[in-house]
Amino acid sequence: MHDGNLGNCDNSECIADERPTGHGNAALFCCCSTHHCNRRVQFPPQRTATPSSTTMEPEIEDTGFFSGGSRMFGIIILGFFSLCALALFCYYSYREYRNSRHYKEKAVDAFSMPIVGDAKLPLIGARKDDNLKNITNLELVARGRFGQVFRGMLDNETVAVKVFPSVDVNSWIVEQEIYAITSLRRHKNILRYFGSEVHGNDFWLITEFHDNGSLFDFLH
Repeated sequence: MHDGNLGNCDNSECIADERPTGHGNAALFCCCSTHHCNRRVQFPPQRTATPSSTTMEPEIEDTGFFSGGSRMFGIIILGFFSLCALALFCYYSYREYRNSRHYKEKAVDAFSMPIVGDAKLPLIGARKDDNLKNITNLELVARGRFGQVFRGMLDNETVAVKVFPSVDVNSWIVEQEIYAITSLRRHKNILRYFGSEVHGNDFWLITEFHDNGSLFDFLH
């Protein structure tokens, strides 16, 4: 590329520079004198504008839910619902405790039944330490999840005494309810039920004794 009016063309390389065009803008121009020198045009490095040190980015206002007053409002709401949940939990826990305690007291004290007698009599409930019939010669024969089983003598008859701790009083009640089922009272494959007693914090269930132990022991 060569034009005498546009400058010196003695360069061996085509190095473009910016020239005004007269129309309010500029164009890149290069002029060189070697053969096919303009096949490889070298452009000047682009100039990047240096931002002014006095320019500051505008502050972005936080418009989120937890900004400013909204944040405090959210904390108050969260605390309120947490207190409500805690109050409900305490209420239901206390009610369950009260109902459980009332149920145990009712099972032990509210009914009156002979300590030892026919299975046709009411079974739920027992008297405390009445000892109308004395069980002697207690001997531990088994220990399980819900209590201990002793062998003893009741009026010259060998009986099984299952002793439940106070924490398992519900199991003691359930077993009495099972023996209260009419169809099971005289069944030959069901232990004969004598009665139940309360001794301090222990709950006794008195039945017929079998040397083979429990069904689990017999099968194994």
